[in-house]
Formats: sequence, C-alpha cells, structure tokens
Amino acid sequence: MEVTLKTNVLKILVYFDLFDYPLTGDEIYRFLDLKTDRNTLMADLNQLTEEKYVFKNNDFYSLKNNPALIKKRITENDYAQPLLLRARKNSKFLFGFPYVKGIFISGSLSKNVAKKKIRHRLFCYHRPEQVMDCQDNHAPVQKTDFPHWSPALVLYELFH
Repeated sequence: MEVTLKTNVLKILVYFDLFDYPLTGDEIYRFLDLKTDRNTLMADLNQLTEEKYVFKNNDFYSLKNNPALIKKRITENDYAQPLLLRARKNSKFLFGFPYVKGIFISGSLSKNVAKKKIRHRLFCYHRPEQVMDCQDNHAPVQKTDFPHWSPALVLYELFH
C-alpha cells in the first residue's frame, strides 16, 4: 500500500492531536516520512484544510477546530524554555564525565512542553545492566523495574 503525503500528514497530526498539540507547517515537514518539498506540503495542507480534515488557526494545524489549544501550546512552550536552558547547562556538566555516552531528558519537557509545576529527569546513557537513581542515594535499581527503558544511568533530577 502506497502512503500518500496527505496520509502521512494526517498520521502526524493524529499523533500530536492525542496531546492537544497543534503543529506549524515547518514542524509537520520535519516529521514527514516521505521526501517532498515545502510547497507541495503546503498545497496538501491547504487542500486538507479546505476539505475540513484539518483546521488552521494562525500558523498552526490541528484536527480540532479549537483556538484555545494554540494558546495552551504557546504558554506551555514558554514555560519549557527556562527549564530547557537549565537542562542544557546541567547536561554539559554531566557530559564531562568520561563514562557518559549520551544524555536524554524524559517527560513532556523532551517535547518542549511544560506546565507550571513539573518534574523531569535527565538520563545519561552509560552501559547495559546499570541504572542508578540519585534521588534514592545512588541506590542501584533493578533493570526489571524498568523493562521498557534503554540502559541508562539516572544522574540528575530537575525540579520546578
């Protein structure tokens, strides 16, 4: 079965619609599985909008015709900015450890979204079979406690 550009756009919007998160045309372009140019994408988005499959408010596209979602998204993106700067600063410090292979952030902040009171962890990829949690006095955590996680070493927790 051939996946069309319109189908691909709708799949992207369905995923983000689960989180009430409207996307810009540039964001949709970034998540596309198919190669296309921006003009073709925008033409298809315009057609989907005319057919009422997709709604456009300001520069945001969504499957819901709800302008309040845009305000919510912008507010939560604004809350996320200082937390992301703090996470970036802490990540630079943690990446200086010789055994750290990569650093990742969990939760909604990893998607540039934050509410007023939010809690996130930075995960530092270390090696298989070892996960430690700083919040619990660096006590080892059994890998079976996190069967869906990739091997990680929890080094730092951000609170806000």
